[in-house]
Amino acid sequence: MKATLFIKELKTAIYKVRVLKALLGSAVIFLLAYGLLMLVTLPTLPIALSFGVLYFITEMVIFARKSPLQRIEEQYDDLDEALRSVEDTLQEDNEMVQELRKEAVQKAKKEVDVNDFISFNRVASRSLFIIFLSFTVILFAALNIRIVDAGDMYDGVKDLLAKVVRESTREKVQVAPSEASLTNRFKKVVTTAGLQASEDAGGDIFGDTNIAQLGGDTLDVEIRPTDFEVSVHDYKAPEDFSFSEKAFQSAIDAQESAALEEDIPQAQQAVVKRYFESIASLS
Repeated sequence: MKATLFIKELKTAIYKVRVLKALLGSAVIFLLAYGLLMLVTLPTLPIALSFGVLYFITEMVIFARKSPLQRIEEQYDDLDEALRSVEDTLQEDNEMVQELRKEAVQKAKKEVDVNDFISFNRVASRSLFIIFLSFTVILFAALNIRIVDAGDMYDGVKDLLAKVVRESTREKVQVAPSEASLTNRFKKVVTTAGLQASEDAGGDIFGDTNIAQLGGDTLDVEIRPTDFEVSVHDYKAPEDFSFSEKAFQSAIDAQESAALEEDIPQAQQAVVKRYFESIASLS
């Protein structure tokens, strides 16, 4: 019974030490992530808590790869496989096994010290660092300190990518001043687009050389004039027009305009007149 309790106490002590280390590391990771997320205006609590919990689970999984008794035996060479042998023979009860368990337990009580599995300097330094990070996070929150807005950064990157894609897919066509060069250039574009006419179609499929419509495609045309000379010899004579000597084709007469009049009897006009005169006298 004493051996069973002793083995259980050893395991519990080692587990407590490991949980303490994992908790301190998780607190550091949580506060670091929380502070950095505040500076870039991202959701702080869920993301930082996720990092802290992930670190804690990772530490405990790594620790679980070896049993606590095996870690104790690796720390003390004299206890090599002794404690695990005691644990494996707890269900057996004979004099030889009891003597072996008694010897292993006495040796473990003399040599095993939990302080050997934890560095108090490291625990103190991590605790002070956690306090420092806590005050830093409080300061950032009080002063509303921000380095960059994640939303604005996302919009900027999105616009930049859209611009790069738009520039990469844009096809620039340079219009040459001569008709022959212009026609050849548009023929190359049509051939590239898969719109080239067959040889039997005949005729000029481009129409006016100054205006070319390639299906429903949108083209960015950049015109670069190279010649600004004006020829005074290339002109047309003005056309002759016959003008009439009369300003108007027919005579214009003045006519009286119709006015809107109301036929009011004389008696009623006198009544209205007296009404307005009485109003004027009162005012």
